[in-house]
Amino acid sequence: MLCAVSVFSARALAVVVPAGSVDELAAAIAEAGPGGEVVLAAGHHKISGTVMVDIPVSIVGEEGAILETSNATTDDGQFEGLYLVKAALHIIGADRTRIENLTIQAPADANVAANAGIVIESAANVQIVDNRILGHLNGILIEQGDGALLKGNAVQTTKDGIIVINGSGVSIQDNWLSCGRFGMWIGGRLGDIAGNTMQGNYIGLLLCSPRNFVISGEVREIETAGTGYLLYQNNAVGNAWGYLAFDGANNNTLMNNAAAFNTSYDIELGGESERFGIVTPTSYNNTVIQGLNYQGLKVKVCGVDNQAQGHVNLVDTAVDPCF
Repeated sequence: MLCAVSVFSARALAVVVPAGSVDELAAAIAEAGPGGEVVLAAGHHKISGTVMVDIPVSIVGEEGAILETSNATTDDGQFEGLYLVKAALHIIGADRTRIENLTIQAPADANVAANAGIVIESAANVQIVDNRILGHLNGILIEQGDGALLKGNAVQTTKDGIIVINGSGVSIQDNWLSCGRFGMWIGGRLGDIAGNTMQGNYIGLLLCSPRNFVISGEVREIETAGTGYLLYQNNAVGNAWGYLAFDGANNNTLMNNAAAFNTSYDIELGGESERFGIVTPTSYNNTVIQGLNYQGLKVKVCGVDNQAQGHVNLVDTAVDPCF
């Protein structure tokens, strides 16, 4: 049963979803209406499929609110070889939606990992703040999500944590991304990435061209590789690569980032490559800048017109060639 209560007299009514709810979130969103607020009470809530968020609302969890979702996707053969995305919360066309303070987790006894936590599709200025996304293949995906803010989230996945396929002006701040293939997989342009920690992934942060995603039944093509980002004061710990720019990534600035215990390179600006089984173009016009307080990173510079400045430990590419 949904309950509408007044949070403050000067504010609109908030729709409260009581603990123990099963598939009640969609109805609560509809009841709250555009500009409304849905509050998930502390405790467990379950949804059995994707909840479409197609009107601008705030969905806020009380402390201890857990949204359990099972949204595995099976391939019917139509998109063989591509990655079909099915989210717990799918924000589509709902500008300025906000998701805050939820734990979104897959069932502990699921035979197949839940597909994705949150998808932002064709929605501007969405805010995803202070959530925990656990046990999914992917955490947060952005497809045409200009001006999105992802801040303070903890994402533990088996595949990729944060993916930007297309979008401009995305801001990714103070997130914790662990245990996946890529902590972040970044296309799009002209965003900022700051204060994040990528730990225990294969690649902590990958600037390139995300491919092969099917969202809302359509194959999504990139408009640009990761372009014009400012990355600063992030920390990549215990990955194979800390930060890697390749596959056309260009005009990015990596400034005063930290890294430790990465087994290959702390930072690599890559050239043309076949390392992932397909030929990918070189990265170009990327710059690494490390100040005195961020010295000692192992940096490999390949590609075209890439450079590293300041206190870096440059890899000798005559001994360790570009690939």
